[in-house]
Amino acid sequence: MATLIEAFLLGLVGGAIPGSVLTILLISVIQGGFPAGLRTFGWSLLAEVTVVGILLLLLFTLPISESLFNYIGLVGYLVLFYFAWQISRLQKIDQPEKAGVVFSAKEIYTLSATNAPLYIFWVTVCSPLIWQLANKWSLLISVISFMVAFELGWAFSTFVIMMVFVKARKYITEPNVMRKVYLCASLVMFVFGLQMLYLSLVSLRII
Repeated sequence: MATLIEAFLLGLVGGAIPGSVLTILLISVIQGGFPAGLRTFGWSLLAEVTVVGILLLLLFTLPISESLFNYIGLVGYLVLFYFAWQISRLQKIDQPEKAGVVFSAKEIYTLSATNAPLYIFWVTVCSPLIWQLANKWSLLISVISFMVAFELGWAFSTFVIMMVFVKARKYITEPNVMRKVYLCASLVMFVFGLQMLYLSLVSLRII
């Protein structure tokens, strides 16, 4: 039980750490309010669960080198650069009929699937904890239980932060503020891309 509590707390912290998901949540809320934010949150959660589920399936059935995830990072930084460029082009709030779709499901899945830190975190931090659970339960039950506990924590903290964005929307959508928010969000996404590129190159001993 202690390991599951730890999994929930890890998810709670993970969902609250500033990153690409929170950035696109912020932009979605600015563009389309709660409906757009909720849609992005739902797809982000589904993408997170899908990617992690596939990763754990492969991780516990196939011998996978950690260097693979660093190569994924070489693709992931391009995805983050693309998102930074897309955000930087935003000038105003879209019309209501367009505001519901700021980032498509395909874009959100691509963001999650190329998120190298996500893979490395689950390989280096979460997998050993799952093996600890497997000393008491079957491996399948351990994987499912840990993943559910983690994702519940992640979903809770991410949803709370999204609601904060919703409540603050009337302040950050003022004309004098909104463009600065877009530029800052674009810069943040660009920096995340540079960080992912650097860490991948260092891990692969290219630099």
